[in-house]
Amino acid sequence: MKFKNAQAQIISTILLILIAISAATLIATFATKIVNEKLAESDCLKVSDKIEITNNLDYTCYDAINKIMQIQIHVGDTNEILGFALILGGATTTKYEINPPIVIPEITMFDNSPNLEIPNSNEEKTYKVSTLEKPSSIKVYPINKKGKLCETTESYTNVELC
Repeated sequence: MKFKNAQAQIISTILLILIAISAATLIATFATKIVNEKLAESDCLKVSDKIEITNNLDYTCYDAINKIMQIQIHVGDTNEILGFALILGGATTTKYEINPPIVIPEITMFDNSPNLEIPNSNEEKTYKVSTLEKPSSIKVYPINKKGKLCETTESYTNVELC
């Protein structure tokens, strides 16, 4: 009789362990599907670290005489960027969405062309932004191919005079 009770306890323990493993597997499967769907929707991981403000004083600087902020933007190894948002911070923060073929009166290309272009993969382009004051910070946020504005860690706070 003692042998049958011991056997029943072992079988019960094994069944409980199997039920727990099955439940964990089931939960993990559904959680993985949901996370993958959310990541696929945003596609921000593909562009989050692919755009930056270059630290080149010849092209990223503030011209106090003409009240122009020059900003050189570098796009890394990606073809997933449709455009970008540029935020100039200071006493007043201003946001511009550069998404061609939109023309923004305050922004031109380095050659003064009003037709804004986005840098291709592994390329830089310089923009001129008319602003009354030297910004204390500049941030750039990528816009992915689906038109979603993505987060960034790219911030430029060392704005020098040209």
